Order: sequence, then structure tokens, then C-alpha cells
Amino acid sequence: ASEIQSSQRARVAHSHKVTNMATDMKLGYWKIRGLAQPIRLLLNYVGQDFQDVKYELGDAPDYSKETWMKDKFNLGLAFPNLPYLIDGDVKITQSNAILRYLGTKYHLLGESVIVGAETDMMIEMAMD
Repeated sequence: ASEIQSSQRARVAHSHKVTNMATDMKLGYWKIRGLAQPIRLLLNYVGQDFQDVKYELGDAPDYSKETWMKDKFNLGLAFPNLPYLIDGDVKITQSNAILRYLGTKYHLLGESVIVGAETDMMIEMAMD
């Protein structure tokens, strides 16, 4: 396991040098940790700058979604939902799809079926 982690960290460090430039990457979610927190952690891990767009949910018991509804259909998302990630022209919703996209982008998914499955287990564990 340590050899795999070492290899992945080396690739991440290389990716970090290549991709840690000014970016228009945006992550949108409610103003809570929730489903976006594993994504935030991954982005911080690889050193990727991003705009953390946080939508107010409003007070109980009504929980107004007004702030999100203003943006929901104006972002060009194929499946408008939270969380969303906008990375240049790439627009993705759903937390696990975002994590897999970023895992691929930063070479974190592994080079074998077994390492890929272990990575999926970690993604799912972060969601539980």
C-alpha cells in the first residue's frame, strides 16, 4: 500500500505543478460541509485553487432555497443539482461523479483494477 501511495503522491505533486495556475474552477453547494466536503478536501490535497460557492439554505422550518434557485438553471448544468463543479468548460453535478472526475484529472484513481476498486472504496467511505 505504501508503494501505491508513494507513486500516487509523486504523480499528484507533478500534476500540482502543472495545474496549480489561475483557474475558474468553482464548487457549488449549500453553506454546510455535507456532500461537498470530500471534494473540498481533495482539491486542497492536490493544491488546486477553486471558488467555493456556498448557497444559504435559510432558517428552519422553511429552509428557503431561494439563493440556489437564482443560479440553478443559469449555470449550464446538464443535471442542475448540488454539489456542482465547473472546471472551465467542464460542468459536472453529483458528488461521486465530481470525485471521480478529479481523481482522473489528478491521476489518483490508480493504474490497476484493484487499486481503482480501493479508490472507489475510499470515495464511498468518505460519503458514509
